[in-house]
Amino acid sequence: MSTQRTHLICLLFIMAIIIGALPANAGAADSSGAVPRVLKSASELDYSPFALVLPDGSADGFSVDLLKNGTYDALYDKWFSPILPHPPVPFTLILKYLFFILAPVLLVLLMAGLWYLKKQVARQTQSLRSEIIERQQIETALRESEGKLQVIFDTVHSGIILISAKGEITFANRRMGDMLGYDLPEVIGSHYMDYIHESQSQVAKEKMSQLIDGLINTVSLERLYKRKDGSTFWGHLFGNRLYHSDGSFQSLVGIIYDMTEQKKLAQQLQQSQKMEAIGTLAGGIAHNFNNILASIMGFTELSLDEVEPGSILDEDLREVLKASKRARDLVKQMLSYSRQSYEDIHPLRVGEIVEEVLKFIKSSLPATIEIKPDIQSDSMVIGESTQLHQILINLCTNAAHAMENGVGSLTVILTDVTLEETFTTSNKRLKPGDYVKLSVSDTGTGIAPDILGLIFDPYFTTKGPDKGTGMGLAMVHGIIESYGGGITVDTQISRGTTFTIYLPVVNNISQPAPDMSEEICGGAENILFVDDDLSITKMQQQRLERMGYAVSVFTDSLEALEIFSSSPDNFDIVITDMTMPKMTGDRLAVEIKKIRPDVPVILCTGYSEKINIRAGVDLQIDGFLMKPVDKVQMARAIRKFLDG
Repeated sequence: MSTQRTHLICLLFIMAIIIGALPANAGAADSSGAVPRVLKSASELDYSPFALVLPDGSADGFSVDLLKNGTYDALYDKWFSPILPHPPVPFTLILKYLFFILAPVLLVLLMAGLWYLKKQVARQTQSLRSEIIERQQIETALRESEGKLQVIFDTVHSGIILISAKGEITFANRRMGDMLGYDLPEVIGSHYMDYIHESQSQVAKEKMSQLIDGLINTVSLERLYKRKDGSTFWGHLFGNRLYHSDGSFQSLVGIIYDMTEQKKLAQQLQQSQKMEAIGTLAGGIAHNFNNILASIMGFTELSLDEVEPGSILDEDLREVLKASKRARDLVKQMLSYSRQSYEDIHPLRVGEIVEEVLKFIKSSLPATIEIKPDIQSDSMVIGESTQLHQILINLCTNAAHAMENGVGSLTVILTDVTLEETFTTSNKRLKPGDYVKLSVSDTGTGIAPDILGLIFDPYFTTKGPDKGTGMGLAMVHGIIESYGGGITVDTQISRGTTFTIYLPVVNNISQPAPDMSEEICGGAENILFVDDDLSITKMQQQRLERMGYAVSVFTDSLEALEIFSSSPDNFDIVITDMTMPKMTGDRLAVEIKKIRPDVPVILCTGYSEKINIRAGVDLQIDGFLMKPVDKVQMARAIRKFLDG
């Protein structure tokens, strides 16, 4: 049963009780037709238009005696005459009339009021329910939005933090925690300055105060941060101010990018540029220097042919020749670390060279240093045996020097590895594929972090005066990169250092047996020799004529081309310098091949950044000789191309 229906029944029940309580004879007239009444004093009658009369003094009921005086008549005629006849009407009848007239009206009004109230309550309830549902939807959307933003923040590669006016970190993404080495709950609530390196704390405080006070709105700068383990890293900070909707300061927002990898790449670029600059310098002097050495070596060899073997002059000339060869090797080293050496390279079995070098250095190292070889590879690489010997000797010698008092162990491991793209991505110079991995480890003092980035610089050394030139590791670095390989360093103070070399493997290539013969074979063929250095042409003419050849020498490449064009069949082979005025040796070779494609052309060069071994085919050059060239090398090269 509804509440409205209950209220209606209760109201009707109460009115029924009131009506039922009225006496049946209330207000009845006596046998004479007059309403019994008790007359009061005249003063009371004047002031009371109505009077209550108790019949015979009984209290069982009451009646109304409408006193007929002037006041009564006026009131009666105005208000009651239309509905109440004379004589006086009983009060119960008045109540009944009022009940039957007013009760339905009141009931209708009550029901209408209750219906309207119900509608209003229902409307307000529905509005409240809609508001609650809308608020729940907003809260759900807000939580989803916050979750998406958190995922986005955690996905960003940079660290993101919010800093209050007191310097406390109120928000941080996962990347920020990873960069600092902390869990996020440890970062939230901590002070931003706790993560700034002491060397930059004062500047950082000033910048943060300026941001909070509004003196500056943004910052963009590099800053050194501390990790939980005590290590440091460089981060680029982008800072800005955040405001409330009313324009007041809310917090600082900072985006921090870890520059560790960028710094490393910058150091590698700087190292590469440094090597390139020194290589350019080395190449610039190599050509002229090698021309000088070629003349010294050539005329010394010619002089040795004229003196009595074993004489003092013979010994002196041999010392000159020996010094000239040392100077030649020095130039080769300079060109090696500058990656501009164009030696005749061929397939080499690295394991054999490692075994040879370890046998060689074993006698030169202290007996207290234990050598531990572990040769697990039989693969081959394209290279020059002398350069691989230099690499190993330098690394092993440095390892021995790093062990204090000559006590420790030297471990050399050679294995085959396949480098994946994930590894080569962090080593930009390497490509995925098969490599020979050569590791040289010592138990020495290690390399200090502040000089680790300098060890491959030419002329950098930690050794005392007269104990090192600083060329060793620079040369190693240059040779390895010229082979398409790479080198890494892993070092710990007081625990030793490991140099790891990666060289690309070549498969299905047989290694030719080296020609160790020193016999000089001559001939009677005609040779066209071109070089812009007069001393070299003079020396080479004497040298080749003593071998039995007919030699035509020229210092002008255009003149040589003209002579060859006039009688191309008169020459069996052409030997030309690379760097010459008017026409370079490579262009001369192209023009000669146009006239007579079958004639062999050998290019002699002290240095040229335009020429390498692989480009020889495109330039139609049959062979290369690096200056200075001794008579044995020259004789072998000539016979190689003349004999087919």
